[in-house]
Amino acid sequence: MKIRVTLDVNEETIKEVSGTDSLNDAVSGELGWLHDSGMFVENWEEIKGSDPEPSKPKSVTFGMAWEEYGHQTVDLPDNVDPDDLEAVKSYLLSIWDDIPLPDDHDYVSGSDHLDEDFIEVR
Repeated sequence: MKIRVTLDVNEETIKEVSGTDSLNDAVSGELGWLHDSGMFVENWEEIKGSDPEPSKPKSVTFGMAWEEYGHQTVDLPDNVDPDDLEAVKSYLLSIWDDIPLPDDHDYVSGSDHLDEDFIEVR
């Protein structure tokens, strides 16, 4: 794992504490203590001017849902009375998961919405 850290360094103090006149040697020496904690400084550089802007996310992945509407036809078994609308509805609900989606379907205008439970910023 890698982390990025920005330190505000008082140049005179770090050189005095490190016993050197070189800022490079002073910073490198002071960062060396991280080794004891299992952290190793690969490199560092002085930031000139104002503080750097933090990295902005480059992309976001999110869930999106929408409705489509189409017609489907299924055969009714002999034990379901086609004149009994409640019996027909009950039968359709009992086989609902086995009914294939319609081949001919249309997007329901305005039905799309953001799935606020799945937003992943990278």
